[in-house]
Amino acid sequence: MPTERTPLEMNLMETTEHYRRLAEDMPFYVVAFQPDGTLTFANDLIASLVGMSTKQLIGRNFFEFLSTDDQKLVRERLALLSPEQPVETHQQSNLTANGERTYHQWTNRAFFDAAGNLASVQAIGEDITERKRAEEELRLMQFSIDHSPDAVYRMTPDGRFLYVNKMACQILGYSAEELLTMSVADIDPNQPFGVSPEVVQATKKTKTARVESEHKTKDGRIIPVDILVSYVEYEGKEYHCAFVRDISGRKHIEDELQNTHSNLVAAQKLAQIGSWEWDIRSNLANWSDETYRIFGIGKNKLREHRENFLDMILPEDRNLVDKALSEALDGTNDYDIVYRVKLADGTFKVIHALAEVVRDTQGKPLLMRGTVQDVTQGKLAEERIEKLSHFDQLTGLPNRTLLNDHFKFALGLAQRSGESLAVMFLDLDHFKDINDTLGHSIGDQLLMAVAKRLKSALREEDTLSRQGGDEFVLILPGTDADGAALVAAKVIEVVSEPCHIEQHELIVTPSIGIAIYPHDGESLELLSKNADTAMYRAKDDGRNNFRFFTPEMQAKSSRNLKLANALRHALARNELFLHYQPQLSIQDGHIVGAEALLRWQHPELGMVSPAEFIPIAEDTGQIVQIGEWVLRTAAKQLKDWLDSGMRPITIAVNLSAVQFRQQGLTELVVQILNEIELPHKYLELELTEAAMMDNPLDAIDVMTRLHEQGIRISIDDFGTGYSSLSYLKQFKVYKLKIDQSFVRDITDDNEDKAIVTAIINMATSLGMQTIAEGVETAGQLAFLRLQGCSEVQGYYFSKPLPLDQFEAFVRNSNSAPPAI
Repeated sequence: MPTERTPLEMNLMETTEHYRRLAEDMPFYVVAFQPDGTLTFANDLIASLVGMSTKQLIGRNFFEFLSTDDQKLVRERLALLSPEQPVETHQQSNLTANGERTYHQWTNRAFFDAAGNLASVQAIGEDITERKRAEEELRLMQFSIDHSPDAVYRMTPDGRFLYVNKMACQILGYSAEELLTMSVADIDPNQPFGVSPEVVQATKKTKTARVESEHKTKDGRIIPVDILVSYVEYEGKEYHCAFVRDISGRKHIEDELQNTHSNLVAAQKLAQIGSWEWDIRSNLANWSDETYRIFGIGKNKLREHRENFLDMILPEDRNLVDKALSEALDGTNDYDIVYRVKLADGTFKVIHALAEVVRDTQGKPLLMRGTVQDVTQGKLAEERIEKLSHFDQLTGLPNRTLLNDHFKFALGLAQRSGESLAVMFLDLDHFKDINDTLGHSIGDQLLMAVAKRLKSALREEDTLSRQGGDEFVLILPGTDADGAALVAAKVIEVVSEPCHIEQHELIVTPSIGIAIYPHDGESLELLSKNADTAMYRAKDDGRNNFRFFTPEMQAKSSRNLKLANALRHALARNELFLHYQPQLSIQDGHIVGAEALLRWQHPELGMVSPAEFIPIAEDTGQIVQIGEWVLRTAAKQLKDWLDSGMRPITIAVNLSAVQFRQQGLTELVVQILNEIELPHKYLELELTEAAMMDNPLDAIDVMTRLHEQGIRISIDDFGTGYSSLSYLKQFKVYKLKIDQSFVRDITDDNEDKAIVTAIINMATSLGMQTIAEGVETAGQLAFLRLQGCSEVQGYYFSKPLPLDQFEAFVRNSNSAPPAI
């Protein structure tokens, strides 16, 4: 009698038949396999990929066709599946036999039996190689725009900014979020090119127009700019894109060149030429009156012997004169030279001398006669022009043009000798603060002092260049990683020494990134970019240090670029959502609040950690728009809860430092609360200690205005920053949030016990509440209760929960509060 098939087996058979009917003609790879990897179905497309028939594949293990790394990846992704979340998507990349990289995207669908055990998996794969390459091209394009030496704007036809790159912020002195609230008319009052009817019409006809104008920076400076405006139509909307270059340097050089040219013309008009004659047989010389004037000596001083004249020539030019004289006398060359003479008052002049040789019938030289002309001003003007063209005006260091020439020379030496070559990118830490607080004059003097110190730490053959602002590039020929590390350590030491400028003692530190030829690139552009990437790692790791470029940095840089681009669309595509973590009273265990925590689910990247995407949002300025969405969404959700009869609680929303510095923050918060009709007392804004201490006086002003509107403020991560008690007592703070790094070991670590106790006692004496985050054990809870902490949150009670799970937690807690 045939064995009766179980419902699970029947389900698997039906599923397999379903695969077969649907998958054969699909342009995707389709497989189905059991939890141990045994294949139960494969379509023709994947069979052709592995070089087998579908019949041969059935019964084989799916994992045997994957590389070791891919096996690990797939098993990890499958482990994430559950009856509540049965579908996951991930990407894999592989190298083909010819060394090309291919990309595939797989979607796994898990089927579970009645007991919740994994029964089978359906996997659908797609070759996304072309799409990935297109995305990479887009990322490279975006990277190029973000790091362009020109400012780049994208605007609406009426001139409102929609996008600005880093150079735009650097040139204008505004942050990206500030500029995105402005229009072109705010920075270009004389000729707002974005709204000029002439420019609009010109760009619509020719697609581009070029103008010169002036921009007004945040600190009030007026800078000349060259602007290339283009007209773009995309998805039925009109935009203007502008590429803007600060031409202050060019204008200055043009003015200098014009002045120099005028001086040259004037000098030529005033030029006087002296004459002289030398009798070779008697060795006596005769000079015209103008020659005496040119050399600054009285008459008859040089009549006796020509050697008296030669004594006036600078020693380093004496060989030049002797050689020219010898070649003129033996007829191998004309006497046409430029040399320098030292005058009696210690100054020197540059002389241009011409002469001819008079010979007898046998060709023997009898005498020389010629002219001299003072060309000192002309030579100085030429040197000035050379310096303007190749050197930084402030520090006298080589500029980008000369740096490129030096790099080509050093690269040629490295290629011939097979030696390494180091490129360093150096940026001064917090230099902008000095400019903003003490002024550009002090900042410029500091830059000159730093340049001098950097030169003292380098060899003669090394090149030091200023790239603008507080950025320097160093080229070190014949230097490997070990040598570069020694130089970097020396540079950090000399730059970090206190510097006295006027009445100020300034200490500035450098962050340095290092790239080595040929491992990290073979061009100045690529080596500089990689050294720049390494420099940002040095800043992320605490500043005042150096880091070498690594492939991991390149991977992180590429991922950050990808995340930044994807984040721009996250709100519009509904990829962002909130989780809520309960906050409980330590006295009775009732829920008194919830912290709203931002989450991002990307369709390809999966769940992206807030620790990864929030810093990117802050750097790109997107945090302003995202932060407003979080505030509005959390407030609206709390209003819905209150309207449904939920016991009143507060909703805590984190503010980033960028949001806190935003103009009109108080007005925005009040507007949102009033629109939603949520009483102000139910909102609590969390701000980190470091963000408040960045500019404490401004922080006091903003917090006071929020307090006057009945909005509560709490200090997040308290104890990890450097608050001044004199400021703390002025902050309108309702609550201190004890950082989880102190809570974690309070049952064992005496220092953490002392810190937490001190924070609670201080808050109590100042009339503030306290809440401890990261509470995970009963022992931690008991200690906090004993010390008088007001509230707690952490995994001991609940992790951050999606909306429906949080509501269920509240319902259960109201009926039976957690034991505290």
